[in-house]
Order: sequence, then C-alpha cells, then structure tokens
Amino acid sequence: MSDEHVKRTYIVEDKWKCPSCGEMNGGRFLKCQKCGTAKSKSDKDVTDLESAEVTDEAALQTANAGANWVCSYCGSQDRTGDGKCRNCGARVEEAKAGDAPGGADQGQAAPSPAVKAPVKKGHPGLFVGLGVVGVGVIAIVALLMPHKKGATVQSTHWIYTVDLEQRQLQHGSGFNAPGDAFNKSCQMRQNGTHDCDAYACNPHQESYDCQPHDCNCHKESTSKKNGYSEVREVCSTCYDKCQKTVQSTCYHQCPTMAQWCSYDFYNWVKLGTQKTQGDTTDTNWPATAASGPDQRVQKKEEYSVGFDAEGKQFSYQPKTLDEFRKFTRGAGWTIKVNAAGQVWPENPAH
Repeated sequence: MSDEHVKRTYIVEDKWKCPSCGEMNGGRFLKCQKCGTAKSKSDKDVTDLESAEVTDEAALQTANAGANWVCSYCGSQDRTGDGKCRNCGARVEEAKAGDAPGGADQGQAAPSPAVKAPVKKGHPGLFVGLGVVGVGVIAIVALLMPHKKGATVQSTHWIYTVDLEQRQLQHGSGFNAPGDAFNKSCQMRQNGTHDCDAYACNPHQESYDCQPHDCNCHKESTSKKNGYSEVREVCSTCYDKCQKTVQSTCYHQCPTMAQWCSYDFYNWVKLGTQKTQGDTTDTNWPATAASGPDQRVQKKEEYSVGFDAEGKQFSYQPKTLDEFRKFTRGAGWTIKVNAAGQVWPENPAH
C-alpha cells in the first residue's frame, strides 16, 4: 500500500544554447560565455533533472526573484530588478515588454537613456465602460430617489393571527442531541473515518511492526523562466515487513468515534389557528387562550394602508397598532414615494 507525497523540493541551474556558436551556457549567464551573444527571448532553458542542487545564497536569490523580462528594443533577456537592459542600455520602464519568453517585437531602436518614454493615451474602451457604469448609477439613483406627493387614504386593513401550541414529549436519537434534551442514554459509535497511521488502527488491537520507507521516487520540474528550475522529488510510501497476528492488511482509514445518544425532549406542536381581520382601525384579537403550562399562544399582527396619489395606487405597512390608527380612510396625507413603489408617509394634510 502506498501514499504519494513530495519528499523535498530544491533549485537547479538550467542551460541554454547560444544560437550563434552553439555553446551551452549556464542559466546564470545572460550572454554567451564563448562569443558574447545576448540571450534572446527565443533561447529556451533546458532542465537536467540530475543537475546538482543550487546552494549558493546569491544564486538562490536570483532564482527566486521572478521571471526574466525581455527588452522590446534588442530582444535580449534581463533579470527582474535590473534597472536597464544589459545589452542595449534601454531603461526598464521603456524596454520591458513582459516576462520571458514573451515580449514585444524586436528590431526597434533603443532610446537614449535621457529621453523619456512616450506617454500612452488611455484606451477609448475604458471611457466607454466608465460612461456605461455612470449611466447605470444615475438610473439606480433616479429609481430610488423619493419625491413628495399629495395622497388620500383609500383603504385600511388589519389581520390578527393566533396559533395555539401544545408542548409534547418526544423521543430522539443521534450523534447531536439538542441542548435541552434529557433522559440521555449514550454510547460510543463510529461516525465516519479519518486518515491514520498504518499500524495505529487495528479493530482487534493487534500488534504490527510496519516499517514505512520512500519508494517509487521520481523527479518533476517547473521552470522559473530565469535560468533556474524548481525540482520536486515525488515518492510513494511503502510499508515492508508488516508482522501481524491475524490480518494481512495495514489500515489507512480509521473509524472516528463519537457519542450516539437516545434522549427525550419537548417540542411545541400547533393545535390550531384562528384569525380576525377588518377594514377599520377598530381591532380585536381572536378569543384563543392557553390552558395550563403545557400550552401557549403565538400572536402575529399585520397592517396595511392603501393610498391614492394622483390616480396611482401605493401600499404601506405600518409596524404597530398605534401607527396604524393614524390613518383614517378618506384623510389626506403628504407621502414620499419612489419609482420602485416604496412609500414613506410624512404628515396628514391640514
């Protein structure tokens, strides 16, 4: 039985082939060590997985500094952090065309270091996009902005609802008992599985002598695009010499144990519902009452007021009875409304 994992990671130096003379150069060099030709964006790094691990601190800082960038004037590669192109002298803000191996087309003349790079004009699409967003914001503001209207209370309505509930004793069971449960009877049971050591989980508590070791190792690499690569040594975990008394399987999934309980609890069950309603401000609750400590009533009140404002209908829901009784049918009001249909009553008309 095996479990693949990354044993370790380390940095190696790549190589690149000079297109002019064919010399193989170390990744640390940006110019051919034989003929002096600059490394261009088309010169690819080659990784040898058996190369020695890089341990020099300066080289490791270079490897972890980021991908090379390509000068858009001469096409040569340069290190991240360099202030200017080492081949033609163009400053980084003028010549940087992107991370290697991409970049702008070669063949442009390098500007004088004293000449500032031309200022790029904004993309017209950006202004169009901002204009669309601005129009959308204005439309939303216009939709939600309230304005005053003269209105007449056209209708009033109220609904009172009363639910009669009975407390009942119920029985339940499971791994998660309610906080107010009582008469609990619990025992440990399996509730899923979890990863475990090869010999730590034996349902019969047998003695195992499993010796884990790395096996089936191989190497994988990822280029850092700057003359270096990260190598990962990936291995499987094998178990040899597993001595067991009964079974021949080393377990990797162990049972998760938790308390499973049977218990009692109280639950409120609805016995019935009664409603009263009307179209005036005179209200009355249904004649429903609890009988004894094992019953209770749950009350709900709803109010609505209909306005007519210049032939348009608007609805408003008061929160309390006192607020509801402020509205008399036929009375004039000043209200605020918006295009979304929201209403804010302000003052009765005098």
